[in-house]
Amino acid sequence: MKCNNNLTHKEVKEYFDYDPKTGKFFWAKAPWRHKYLLGKEISCINSSGYIVVNFKRHMYYVHRLIWLWMTGSWPKQFIDHINVIKTDNRWENLREATASENKKNTKALRNSTSGHKGVHWDKRNKKWYVHINLGYDDLNDAIKIYNEIARKYHGKFARLNKVYDPDAVYGGRNSTGGWGPE
Repeated sequence: MKCNNNLTHKEVKEYFDYDPKTGKFFWAKAPWRHKYLLGKEISCINSSGYIVVNFKRHMYYVHRLIWLWMTGSWPKQFIDHINVIKTDNRWENLREATASENKKNTKALRNSTSGHKGVHWDKRNKKWYVHINLGYDDLNDAIKIYNEIARKYHGKFARLNKVYDPDAVYGGRNSTGGWGPE
């Protein structure tokens, strides 16, 4: 569902009410001619498991409306449910997140061989493997972290990467097929 950010803080405060302790979101003002909705909790759950509301011909995620209701502005990117329960909209359970941060706080995949996030069984080697993705904006930061982890877990067999000189200018691939200096 596409996120709509076309409501104002004033409109959300006028039409909705919110209890931060319980996470419940209610109609404070009946929309159009639907007086029967006044005071009713908004509890429609979409196919992704989030509570949504149809308002002024647009569908909204309730957790995003709550953010607007509480802070006065739309979230810049995502709203993360800290305990991973998509319907738990208590204020203490919501936090603003980037796409990367939001993805880090997810459950294990259904097809996980271990039932745990980031851990899988390799049948061929008969071992459990751990996998963590770390995102860095700076190549040197990523190289340094990899080298640190490789030293810790691979010991004398660690194949370390060369850290680049930030003042040097590199253009294209080097003779070894990698990027940067040889």
